Amino acid sequence: MDKIEQVAKAVQIKEGWFSPGGNYPKGSISFRCNNPGNILASALAKELGSTSEYKSSNGLTYAVFATEQDGFYALKKFLMWGFSGKLKSYKPEMTLAEFFKVYSGGGTTYGDFVSKKTGIPVETKVRNIYDEFWAEPVQYQVLSIENQNQPKYYAKYLGNSKTSMQSAGCKLFSVTAMYNLMFDKSMTVEEMNKKLLDGGAFYGDLLDDVKIAKVLGIKFLGKETDINKAPSYSPTIKEVDFSATAGKQQHFVLRIIKKDGTKAILDPWGGCERKINYYEAKVNNLDWKSGGFSYRLFKKAI
Repeated sequence: MDKIEQVAKAVQIKEGWFSPGGNYPKGSISFRCNNPGNILASALAKELGSTSEYKSSNGLTYAVFATEQDGFYALKKFLMWGFSGKLKSYKPEMTLAEFFKVYSGGGTTYGDFVSKKTGIPVETKVRNIYDEFWAEPVQYQVLSIENQNQPKYYAKYLGNSKTSMQSAGCKLFSVTAMYNLMFDKSMTVEEMNKKLLDGGAFYGDLLDDVKIAKVLGIKFLGKETDINKAPSYSPTIKEVDFSATAGKQQHFVLRIIKKDGTKAILDPWGGCERKINYYEAKVNNLDWKSGGFSYRLFKKAI
């Protein structure tokens, strides 16, 4: 278990995650709201994936998440944003004690509790926890993808259906390329399709991110919908909601950072490498500032 997950687990305990029984016949607020961090309802909570809100008798309104897993991903994402300086109330140079003093609204014992549960000293800078989480050096080279050029890749299986990779399959392609880069493999799209199908990662002809991660033995940290909060690691999948065919259609590419630090995308449409902002620049097809772009945050488990 990585340190951010350890911290999230400690927060879940500290916030009082109790299933129904004893003093909590309906379960604690965090349990009923699928919100292990007791994150309050706000615009930020919606960014983190909340679906509704719950006004408690204590006068606070809590974010509600669709599932326990969604809520835990939201908590981990909150911690990553806070540890890296993406939240205005938190600074990367804060110590663990200082971070949780803000998180708890002024309490001085929260940081001690998290420290005891995780073994992380209270004086540790939260930036160091974040940096360690992504410490695995980027060693990925651009792989050759011409032989899997999407427009040429007709009549292949996607899930149980035989379909054209031109109209569907860009996510399967991107998952395949991501896996090959992460583990220095050369798996084909057909082999990946079978692996994900056997592992139950498909619902219909669509792929479930959580199940992809489970089948491949990697981590899925949720979906980032802010185009300005691109992940600092590589590789990861990017949704660009654009298609070379008519109309605005969901489209996935693989976002990479090469050894020299330059960023690019590997695009199933064309089977080629493109500039990192290739689709954002197509403003005639999509006003990207209004939405339609996101990152699927996958990470190799180390």
